[in-house]
Amino acid sequence: MSNYEIIVYPGTYNETIGVACNGLTIIAVGGPDVTTIQGSSSDTSRTVVALTGSDIWFENFTVKWATPDIPSTLGIAVQNDGCVVKNCTVTSNTEDGIKVMGSNNATVINNTVSTTLAGVRLIDSSNSDIENNTLQGRWGVVLDGGDDSNRVVGNTVTSAGDRGIWVRNGSDSNLVKNNTVSNSRNGIEVEGSENNVVAGNDVSGATIQSLPGICVGSAVAPAPGTIVENNYIHGNSIGVKILSSDLTGVRINHNNIAGNTLIGLNNESWVPPIQVVDAEYNWWGAADGPGGPGGSGSGDNVSPVDFVDYEPFLSDIWPDAPGP
Repeated sequence: MSNYEIIVYPGTYNETIGVACNGLTIIAVGGPDVTTIQGSSSDTSRTVVALTGSDIWFENFTVKWATPDIPSTLGIAVQNDGCVVKNCTVTSNTEDGIKVMGSNNATVINNTVSTTLAGVRLIDSSNSDIENNTLQGRWGVVLDGGDDSNRVVGNTVTSAGDRGIWVRNGSDSNLVKNNTVSNSRNGIEVEGSENNVVAGNDVSGATIQSLPGICVGSAVAPAPGTIVENNYIHGNSIGVKILSSDLTGVRINHNNIAGNTLIGLNNESWVPPIQVVDAEYNWWGAADGPGGPGGSGSGDNVSPVDFVDYEPFLSDIWPDAPGP
């Protein structure tokens, strides 16, 4: 069967389902508020909806478990190329809400996910769009390894217990753009991956003392080629933290970095000698530039000042960032 459409009417369907038909469209006509697919502890599958065929379109459902404490439960699994998951509410899982595994050209759009681990997780998946989702969990979006050339755009992540958006483990050339990440333990982090772009995001509320709004790399998992631009980074304890042991091609430019309580930018690239990070053309919250020991002005601090190339700086708000 291919290129067929299944229309699902309102109701609660107590079952887990697997969809293996390529090109199949499944739509709940009443929307997710009145159409629920619900797994229970008696189901041998620990995934409510498994899309194993290619080019499947799945839209307008609530996907959940009957009770939120059933162990090792997953909401929606995408396991083949070209699938679309749209306008679904996914909740009450003890693992991930939506997981895209070994699949390319997937689209996960306009979903609302509240879960225990990742709202949306990609593993070995490329050329996919994670767009306009509202996410809560330990992580909002995780590109968990081997995920290249994906677009994470326009999502809202709130109160993530760990990282709001996490790009890791050899996930290269991805675009993280126009997302809003707030009140998460750590806003956006890129590590162990190359040539990723973090642009146009509004990142705030990472207030634990040692954790930043945006983090680039680590000593053992560097992130060369990371570009951080056109972001509004505010109301965090640390705005941007650099931990990458390789700063080749790393640029922090044309951001509004303001109102972060401890440090606007902290370069802690651990492998001696510490490398200088390119942080030119940012607005630091004051016309006279960044502050801190040796800083020239009264804006957010930079540290250590000898290893942050912040001049020239912007004397006014950068208009292409989302705020203030």
